[in-house]
Amino acid sequence: MNNKNTILLAVVALGAIGIFKFMAGQMVPYVPFTQAVARSEYVQILGKVDTKKGIEHRTGAIRFTLLDGTGKDSIDIEYAAEQPLQLEQAEKVVAIGTYDAAAKIFKADKILTKCPSKYEKKEFK
Repeated sequence: MNNKNTILLAVVALGAIGIFKFMAGQMVPYVPFTQAVARSEYVQILGKVDTKKGIEHRTGAIRFTLLDGTGKDSIDIEYAAEQPLQLEQAEKVVAIGTYDAAAKIFKADKILTKCPSKYEKKEFK
């Protein structure tokens, strides 16, 4: 009976370790642009599309610039997929990927957009 408990405990412990490692790999931190450039790790950055520079369409990819919340810092983004709907109108854009120091560009493999709501808040009397 003692061996069965030991084996069961070992299986449960290994399962818990596996789940923890999987979950840790799924958590991608939000960082400021400066840290994304300095770290060159898989991170999330948040900003707004610089509409003055626009979006450059290339074969199989798009390039654009994100401005941070203050509008002072910017970072160039390359996304190797089709342009997400309403990217230019998005209030906020999350780019998930890594910074390529050699190319001096953030290579996103995921883009998430938050578009303005068409619903307005109404006050009830």
